[in-house]
Amino acid sequence: MKKIFYGVAAFIVVLLIALYTLLFTSLGNNIVANFIQDKIKQSTGLDANITQFVLCFSSLDIEANLANMADLKLEGNLSLFKLGFDLDYIISLDKNYAKNLGLNLNQNLAFLGKINGKSSDFMIDGKGYLFGSNVLLDARVYNYSPIALNLSANDLQISELLALFGRGNLAKGTIDIASKISAKDLKPDGNAIIKLDNT
Repeated sequence: MKKIFYGVAAFIVVLLIALYTLLFTSLGNNIVANFIQDKIKQSTGLDANITQFVLCFSSLDIEANLANMADLKLEGNLSLFKLGFDLDYIISLDKNYAKNLGLNLNQNLAFLGKINGKSSDFMIDGKGYLFGSNVLLDARVYNYSPIALNLSANDLQISELLALFGRGNLAKGTIDIASKISAKDLKPDGNAIIKLDNT
């Protein structure tokens, strides 16, 4: 009976060490980063280059480039037992890539903010200067569905948006977006207004 107990205990210890090695060491981080890169390639067809991936028991630090178009930085605190997180993010569109699309940018377009909560209930906020507009975002995701969204974006330039999606300079004008949707009894309640002024 003791042999069985010792055998099971040894197996559990080895399993925990292997899991820790896979997730929280540089060797494990490299394996996970390569796995993520392959999954992004398979699902989107775009090359992803993870330049930094450090997953620790209580923190996360990721830097990545997507097809030389955009850069992503994500860092902050984790609580693995509670599946909680408090992360800062920055997403930026490379100005040199934008010039290939006919967009003359003086600097990278950037959107930044925070993601905090737990996997089944978290908040996202962000702000940035995108396509001629100061964009503000505040959202809540509950049970993996958005239930609240406050979004403000005035004077988004249509020509810049079309260029980004490879549609050329087919139209000019602006788009105003104002969304005020709040969580009422854990369901979305509110309205969104989109105004289009184009030629």
